[in-house]
Amino acid sequence: MASRMAEEDLRYAVRFRARSPRSGVHVNRVLDGEGAFRDYASFWQAPDGRGIDIKRSILDPSGNILVRRFYHAASIGVAVLADLSCSMRPSETDDKLQAMARVVAALGRTAERCGDSFTFIGCGEGVLDDWLVLRTRRAGQAEELAERLRAFRPTARSARGLVAGAELIGSVPHLVLLISDFHLPGEEIEAVLGALAVHDMVPVVLWSASEAQAPQGGGMLRLRDSETGRRRLVVLRRALRERWERAIADRRETLRHNFARHGRRPFFISGAPDFAALADHLVAL
Repeated sequence: MASRMAEEDLRYAVRFRARSPRSGVHVNRVLDGEGAFRDYASFWQAPDGRGIDIKRSILDPSGNILVRRFYHAASIGVAVLADLSCSMRPSETDDKLQAMARVVAALGRTAERCGDSFTFIGCGEGVLDDWLVLRTRRAGQAEELAERLRAFRPTARSARGLVAGAELIGSVPHLVLLISDFHLPGEEIEAVLGALAVHDMVPVVLWSASEAQAPQGGGMLRLRDSETGRRRLVVLRRALRERWERAIADRRETLRHNFARHGRRPFFISGAPDFAALADHLVAL
């Protein structure tokens, strides 16, 4: 278990300045006598005798008394906004919620280690009260959520609640992972991206194997609609496979384009998450 947790470790960085007075590992807007060096200011701008730099002050041509200013290392809020609609339900060959659970657990462990708060908001047609955890620092909370996700079987017919869920995160900037397969109407995707504009947000696209790649070979194929659960048989001819591959490529490019218009880079997961790649993605925001 310990080796697996080490393999599923995450790192992240944010572009915004943390606003929390609580100590952590992220650069804060607040200036004090500790943390990362920012600049020099005159004593009249920053009247803090602890930071006076005598050597710099002697050498200053204007005769100013110069004070070193530092950023304070503070905590931030980390949030997962999760699509828990029917399309995320496990199939015979793939389990999107298993992948989501592993990401949630890894992110929660990192937040706990960094002293950051953790939020989880699960959404179907609305915000799901049973899947609402706001700004907790309780040890093991994300692990508990992950265990519940592994056993969960969604029944919601849509994920329209994602916009309302985004509003619950609030106006203070957070690091937000928006996890979904994004089989949503374009206007719903635009609405949730707009609602998360103030945050450092990463779209995490969870796809099953059949959503990420067309089946190989030929013959009869049994398909299940991800939203309705209805099944049908199709003959997998070469022309159908080529159309399938083009549709996947077009969908991937459409999502990339939509996210790019909001300044976001998606991270795609099909099967087991690549935690090293995800960590690199989160550090490079």
